[in-house]
Amino acid sequence: GKASKGGVMLSGNVKTYDAIGDSAALTRVLIFLRDKAAELADGRHDLRDGIHILAKEYEPGDAAAKRFETHVKYADVQYVVSGGESIFVAPREGLATVEDRLDSDDVRFHAEPDPAAVSEMRMGEGDFLLLLPEDAHKPECSIGHARCRKCIAKIPVELLS
Repeated sequence: GKASKGGVMLSGNVKTYDAIGDSAALTRVLIFLRDKAAELADGRHDLRDGIHILAKEYEPGDAAAKRFETHVKYADVQYVVSGGESIFVAPREGLATVEDRLDSDDVRFHAEPDPAAVSEMRMGEGDFLLLLPEDAHKPECSIGHARCRKCIAKIPVELLS
């Protein structure tokens, strides 16, 4: 089956993933995650064309204690290897910035959006979510799993245009 395209957000499960549009970079990343993510040690893994993957394991936490974030240079592919989490997503447009670390870490943190603008993406094993610079997101929120192992692929935005 095809992955679903909902607005600018794109999500699906690698078990049913074929190809999305004509983004060779995204296709390459998703195939890599499907085939290799379970073997990756914690930390950063560099692929070609400036793409890198951050592998981590953590305890998902209370959504109220987390912050919405956006990036400028990179799109995120959030990919759950095991366990699960919720990622809350809202349009970046109009959100107040509470902390700007774009220069050092390509991340900007935002105030809470209007709840009516927020979507909750419940992520389980093999699920991925593509987040573009216009997608504010609050990851690592608990849906009852004690642990979550995931990979975040960072794709330079110019590779997706």
